[in-house]
Amino acid sequence: MEFQGRTNILVIPKTPDGSLIIALHGGTGAPASFQSQMMLVDTFVNSHILYAAADDDNNNVWRAGGIYGDGLEDYNYLSDLIDHMIFNYPIYASQVHTLGHSNGCMMNYRLVNKKTSFKFASVTGISGSFLA
Repeated sequence: MEFQGRTNILVIPKTPDGSLIIALHGGTGAPASFQSQMMLVDTFVNSHILYAAADDDNNNVWRAGGIYGDGLEDYNYLSDLIDHMIFNYPIYASQVHTLGHSNGCMMNYRLVNKKTSFKFASVTGISGSFLA
């Protein structure tokens, strides 16, 4: 399967409502730090929350297209990961949400625009800040 070989974090709720939130960290970030920053579990207590990992062989940067490559490797990874989650956990395909920050936001848009046979319940993009 395409999604294997990376370390993701999956939060499994005690009383699942059938929803899944896929959270994509920013460039050079990691699932653990994104989890501690976002604290999604405090708000979405009944949702499965998957903090997906960019490839550490690529400095933890999502290949979203443009200067980050064609985006197909990370798209295939995320697409297979979503299918795996729906098949193996009590998750409704109609209740899959995506959230991306910065470079993860760009990958988020790549994912939802390429996986056209799938209807995401919501798509959220959080821009990054620029420090000079």
